[in-house]
Amino acid sequence: MRLRIARLSLACAAGIAATSFAAAPAHAYPTNCSAGAASRTATIAVCNSGTGSYRAIAFCNYPDGWFTSAYGNWVTRPSSSYSTAYCPKQSGHGGQSTVDSAAYERRD
Repeated sequence: MRLRIARLSLACAAGIAATSFAAAPAHAYPTNCSAGAASRTATIAVCNSGTGSYRAIAFCNYPDGWFTSAYGNWVTRPSSSYSTAYCPKQSGHGGQSTVDSAAYERRD
């Protein structure tokens, strides 16, 4: 009888422990993403699957040697849209900056 009570108590404790610790939610990031130069002054980014949001990043060079970064609009999956980032123009740095490289940023 004591063995039966001990087993029942152990089973109840295991059941309570299993329901007390819920799994943390998984992060839902966009996947299958790519980014590239759309022109000398703009980059685009697109993610073809997953959920969450993404945006394009343009790393730009000015004619006088200065560098800057530009960020596109956030796009939420499962939209079929893409994000575009444009390199800025500033007369103080010699005019229009151009794309050095492209990237993307994701968030859930």
